[in-house]
Amino acid sequence: MMSADPRKKPSRLRDRFLQAWRPVARRLQVPDDGAGLFFSVVFATILAVGIWAAFYFNPQSASWFPKCPVHALTGLDCPGCGTARALHAASHGHLREAFRYNPILAVAVPFLVVIVIKPRWAKKPSVSWSVFAVAVLWMLVRNLVHW
Repeated sequence: MMSADPRKKPSRLRDRFLQAWRPVARRLQVPDDGAGLFFSVVFATILAVGIWAAFYFNPQSASWFPKCPVHALTGLDCPGCGTARALHAASHGHLREAFRYNPILAVAVPFLVVIVIKPRWAKKPSVSWSVFAVAVLWMLVRNLVHW
């Protein structure tokens, strides 16, 4: 089997995409295996579309926003309940209102920023168990104490 000529221009769309994004991937410490880079860009695109939707559409009045299945089945608020409303309020500068919808979001956003900056840190088992414990405790607190 012959090796590919490095001077040859990539012909497939995926190869062109990977060639264009490799410098960005190195900067963000994304694995340079092609699939990791591709899925990271897809995830970032989905995240950007979600942020755009949260800004332009009010989850309380838009009927197409997904409803929480935990709340629909049990009547209890899950740890994520109110996140869409909180993101909508925060994106319009209403931080107090956003905090009322879901206070744990104030902790989650800086945590997610750290995970983006240091992705290896998120793979530690202690981090996963801590996130799980905080989510369970938050669910208990928000359903036992009325805001």
